[in-house]
Amino acid sequence: MKKLFAIALSLLTAFAPAQAQNIWVAVQARQLIPNFTLNGGLPHWQACRAKVIGGTANCTVLIIGESTPRGWGAMFNGALNDAASGAWPVQVAVQLRQIYGFNAQANSIAGSGNVGNMATFAAYDTRVVTANNWTIYSVGACSGNNVFAGGCSFEAAANDTTAFEFNPKNTTTYPSAPTVPTNTLDVYSLNVNLSAGFGNLSVNVNGGSSLGTINQSGSGAVTYTKTTITTGGTAVDNTWELTCTSAANGCFFDAIVARNSAVPEASFIDMGIGGATVELWATPTSCNSPSCPLTAIQNTYKPDLCIIQDQGNDQSAGTVIATYKTNYEAIIAACQASGDALIVTSQPSNPAFSGNPTYDVQQTYVAAQQQIAAAMNVPILDWWTTMCGTVSGTGSGSTCSRGGWTAGIANGWNGSFNGETQDVDHQGPYAYAVLASQVAQILMQ
Repeated sequence: MKKLFAIALSLLTAFAPAQAQNIWVAVQARQLIPNFTLNGGLPHWQACRAKVIGGTANCTVLIIGESTPRGWGAMFNGALNDAASGAWPVQVAVQLRQIYGFNAQANSIAGSGNVGNMATFAAYDTRVVTANNWTIYSVGACSGNNVFAGGCSFEAAANDTTAFEFNPKNTTTYPSAPTVPTNTLDVYSLNVNLSAGFGNLSVNVNGGSSLGTINQSGSGAVTYTKTTITTGGTAVDNTWELTCTSAANGCFFDAIVARNSAVPEASFIDMGIGGATVELWATPTSCNSPSCPLTAIQNTYKPDLCIIQDQGNDQSAGTVIATYKTNYEAIIAACQASGDALIVTSQPSNPAFSGNPTYDVQQTYVAAQQQIAAAMNVPILDWWTTMCGTVSGTGSGSTCSRGGWTAGIANGWNGSFNGETQDVDHQGPYAYAVLASQVAQILMQ
């Protein structure tokens, strides 16, 4: 356990203010054991994990939900305060490698996560280099009914042949940025027969010749496909480039995963969407495409494990509990078609701010997730209760035994140090690191 603390603390030193380190250690020390209900464990994940260890197969882990798994408030990043490198799914992958010696990687992008625009996304995820007219594209609206898995797609504008570049070794892998050798890229996208005028999405590495293309032109049935492109050689430090060719209307893709085909891994794909409710994932009413979230998850991504964290936006919107449970169960069912699911409750929101419910109301959504976990035989990590404790009282008089939001800020949970703007809905870097360590422990049981 001392080794776990030492390595986990080192993960923070790349971005956390030095004067706050003792605060994080104190918070970590009171949570030595994850407070989760086993509910049958994660048998499919455990079997797939054994195959990765044995060198016989890969695993796919999807992280589904809201802005918290996407890393909102996870790093002091100038005016942004959000960074892919601080998101707990990336931290889990790092900890699984460095602490447990298990080959988990997060060399992936899945949609924009509702970041807003391409320039902001490139600052949020520094592995990405974009130029000219590449943009974040949404059929409908990024947070509306036609949501692709992970939010908006990335689109090359009409007749733009500038490459979208992705280098997995860049600074989103921390505490350092080692070379990440890859020779294979999985591309998830709407594929053949999208519509007349769209073109071919060509993939190459390091400015070389095309290794393969994805045809997005034509007419007829629309398909959503995982296309695997390989260099055919030994994995090296490759910069992957996606270029649109022969297109009056452009090309686009939803997700990419860079990996080494010679070394099996658990690929972590972070699909968190800022502002997402469970309804956005489960029942986008006008989405009839094979890229609709649950359809794409069940038919194309086929995860071995889904980790679901989606609560905060529903509680702020006042989603009826029965509706919340129905939609949440639909997400889990799509994941269980191919693998396991793990529920992670969200952090508390500050009830002092408009739009955020009181602690006793927030707790009703936690209770709903606990009921879902028991009914569907799904493990649950109750992170909300870890941060809040026991709720006493009702309405504006309800309080958390651990002091709630104000005490959380004082103890380093929230990202409001060094003059950073206080975030009333999201946790800070220290809480992200602790949550990641608890999820990592669960996945290695």
